[in-house]
Amino acid sequence: MDIKPNRQVPLDLFFLGLIALLAFSLKLFYTNCQTEDLKLFLKPVSMVVSFFTGASYHYSAETGYLFPSLQISIEKSCSGVNFFVMAFCMVSISVLPFYKTAVRKFLAIAGFTFGAFFFTILANSSRIIIAINSLRWSELFYTLGTDKMHLYQGSFIYIFFLILFYFLALYSNRKITKFYA
Repeated sequence: MDIKPNRQVPLDLFFLGLIALLAFSLKLFYTNCQTEDLKLFLKPVSMVVSFFTGASYHYSAETGYLFPSLQISIEKSCSGVNFFVMAFCMVSISVLPFYKTAVRKFLAIAGFTFGAFFFTILANSSRIIIAINSLRWSELFYTLGTDKMHLYQGSFIYIFFLILFYFLALYSNRKITKFYA
């Protein structure tokens, strides 16, 4: 019986370790950062919220992006870094083994990073816009309270976008690996 060594397993283990290192590093950064350090995530969300609500905003280093007419601020806890890490890890771990070479795996990780970033901005913007609009319906959900309603809305929106991102990544992966894996 001839057993051939599988070179793919060590390569996959290296990339899984790289993904874990990237996720851990970003979580460590997020734990120790200030709102100022998260402009990459907060600025696009503020722009989208402003576009869809018509409200103007300004930036404050202490508070984040303030929307005086809406009486809200978009700050560190609204950055979506946790969602970004989850989305990136979920898609990377699920899809990366389909790519065979190190170069393609690096390119895939870069693509997963941009995809997770895009979906993070989309999910956070949606969550904030829906939360703003649901304040108008607060009488309907009086028994839940606004804090619980905000929590439930956020959970539903994040799960929806995680599932959407996962299936789009799988679909794209099938199309891409058919020709390039």
